[in-house]
Amino acid sequence: MVGSGAAVAAPHRPAELAHDVELPTATGEIVAGWARAPRWRYRVDRLAPFTRALRHKAWDFYGITTADLYVAVAVANVGYLGTAFVQVVDLAAGARIDRVAVTPFGRGVALPASSARGDVAFAQRGARIAFTHVPGGRAISIDWPGRRAIRAELALDDRAGIAVVFPNGRGYYYNHKVPAMPVRGWLRAGGTRRDLDGAFATLDWGRGVWPHATFWQWATASGRLADGRVIGLNLGAGFGDTRAGSENMVTIDGALHPLGPIDFAYQPQAWRAPWRLRDRAGQVDLVLEPRLDNDAGRVVGPIGAELHQLIGRYRGAITLGGERVIIDGLPGWAEQLRAWW
Repeated sequence: MVGSGAAVAAPHRPAELAHDVELPTATGEIVAGWARAPRWRYRVDRLAPFTRALRHKAWDFYGITTADLYVAVAVANVGYLGTAFVQVVDLAAGARIDRVAVTPFGRGVALPASSARGDVAFAQRGARIAFTHVPGGRAISIDWPGRRAIRAELALDDRAGIAVVFPNGRGYYYNHKVPAMPVRGWLRAGGTRRDLDGAFATLDWGRGVWPHATFWQWATASGRLADGRVIGLNLGAGFGDTRAGSENMVTIDGALHPLGPIDFAYQPQAWRAPWRLRDRAGQVDLVLEPRLDNDAGRVVGPIGAELHQLIGRYRGAITLGGERVIIDGLPGWAEQLRAWW
């Protein structure tokens, strides 16, 4: 059983960053903390050439869920290579379609310095992905031809999220996560067209300077409660020094409720056994019942990764103020990543 710590008394909750700052500052300072909006003005131009080539990592990732479908689409640049991928997982059928493209030294991959503005466009060998800001939300366009073609036109409504900056070894981690984004549109994969109206998306926007060896745990879920309210969860651990703030949160009908540290408990020898997630203040007690281990495999060497992403349904309860919110079958996933990048 792996866990990220035992439950303890309620921790001190750091104050929210209430003003804009540069990252890094002109003197190289990293202002750590959390905010309800991406208040850090990212200055990648202040990174040394060696750092930008080897240690700087950037990505825009969207994960979309319905009761029986998981869709992931991302564009990333890790310095020495750029990549884009689309994955469609039919949980009911146990079928998966993956499309991946790689560019040396990140050629053709330009990612904006803010999650609140700037668009993403990737084009390589006929594959095209675009993430575009539109009034009130974002649009995702995918056109990936071939034998297992994937095409999609999706609209996502903006919702409440949380932005964080953590020190991470000699570097830092800047992230903006937004769960429970309502989705409209369609997806065609493997010859089957699906209407995604009513689905929910999670945005994972990341920038930062990372150590070569990385470990994290991440969990998210989105959907509707029994009374019709929309709920979104974002829970994580292992990203760095989180004493200045936490990316852990729950949103209900767009209202954001920050949470403290989360403990993950699961069995690495039996990944599909239930995962239990609890916070140290006694507010969160959830169990993920995995339906599929979306195992990316292990690549051994100086550059590689081992990812286990368990897609399934959450059950349990979250206590917010005087309300105990019951979670029963909420779609989502939890993952453990070890990377050498």
